[in-house]
Amino acid sequence: MLPETAAIAGAVLPRRKLLSHLMHLRDQNGSLSTADLEHVAALFGLSRAEVYEVASFYPALEWPYRPAARPAVDLSCWLSCREDEDGRDAWPCRGRCARRLIFTRSEVAGGRPLRYVRWPAQELVTAAREWPRNLSIAGKWPAVINGTARPILIANADEGDPTACKDRFLLETDPQGVLEAALVAASALNACELIFCVNGEYACAIAALQNLLSLHAAELSAFNLSIERSGGAYICGEETALVASLEGFRGVPRERPYDLTRRGFLGRPTLVHNVESLYRLSALVGATPDARLVTTQLLDPRIDAVALTGRVSAPSLGLLSWEGSLRDLIAASGGMRDGYELAGVVIGGMLGGIVTGDHLDVPRTTLQGLGYGLGPGSIVAFSQRDSVRDIVQIMANFHAAESCGHCTPCRDGTARAVELLAQGGARECELDDLAFVMREASACGLGRGAGRVLAQGLKLCRGLPTCR
Repeated sequence: MLPETAAIAGAVLPRRKLLSHLMHLRDQNGSLSTADLEHVAALFGLSRAEVYEVASFYPALEWPYRPAARPAVDLSCWLSCREDEDGRDAWPCRGRCARRLIFTRSEVAGGRPLRYVRWPAQELVTAAREWPRNLSIAGKWPAVINGTARPILIANADEGDPTACKDRFLLETDPQGVLEAALVAASALNACELIFCVNGEYACAIAALQNLLSLHAAELSAFNLSIERSGGAYICGEETALVASLEGFRGVPRERPYDLTRRGFLGRPTLVHNVESLYRLSALVGATPDARLVTTQLLDPRIDAVALTGRVSAPSLGLLSWEGSLRDLIAASGGMRDGYELAGVVIGGMLGGIVTGDHLDVPRTTLQGLGYGLGPGSIVAFSQRDSVRDIVQIMANFHAAESCGHCTPCRDGTARAVELLAQGGARECELDDLAFVMREASACGLGRGAGRVLAQGLKLCRGLPTCR
């Protein structure tokens, strides 16, 4: 709870705590009222308009409160739970039915001392460049290492894509390993602050991290470390939008060129890394000498943390080795459910690609050459009974719901695409134009990705060959 005594004493609370304070009020009261927002404005020394625009932007705050609103359809849930046979209308909650796939281990409570290796930053950059898989520190760190100001490190576990859960998997199976991995990076960079930004729906992961911080408070006293819950906006997966969110603003991406390593969170040099990137770095340098299962496997560059969902017989969330074709991978993971035949997959999340036909049988390296990558680590399989147009419609609905509204091509284009797709095939030419404009003119990756998905989906619906 944020102390209101600061306001009573005549001080105002820092704006960076605005979202977390609103989240706390939402949890405490069940919803946010206009009176709550006016009180918050006084606490933070902000205008009501500034608080209103933040409260209305983040889905987790549910303001204005709309109890009758129907939840958006999650592609993974739709394919996993919908029953074609009886036509039942199954509209599950958005995302996180993968809860049944995760079993938090007993040792995550933090019953052992923290162990992490202090490495010089330049040596870590050199090791990352020699690593067979891309590690983002190789490109990001040099600018910060050569700078004069101490940076801020953000461990990004926002993971707003409903088909992806790899960061959650790592946080729930080995939260202490994740913390130690972040400490490796923070100590190497001499970071002045380490922030964990975690998806607000990951209650177990957040509780485990908070428990670790309490248990190891003395050992962590040298680090300025905090945990922040995200507001549930998918756009905050974009680094500059995430930083804006943590600063207490709407999560609107900053237009390029914008370099967070020069001026990021609160004007300081900032590095944003997802949990898997930090965890692989920890594995690479041997920062966890007891060689736990997950860490050991992630030393193998062929291993990926993947959520495999959809019409498969055994939806899974874990570590997979994938070098062959998508068809082989699904067969090795238990195959399709009885009565269903593999027709395609959505790979790389809601801004990923739709793979069908012969592309299902090519090796991974060939598929990557065609532009299909794992992205946030998700593979969603669909069958011969499923309509590609329905899948494209669900993805378009998601894009429209998650657009931050900052730029016209994305804001209006995604909304118009939803309308036209619902009307059937009569407006195909307009859809083609929308896809082109979104892909070429949107300010950030969400609008551009939405345009790519729409263009590819339209080609598939027409039976045309396609690649990304």
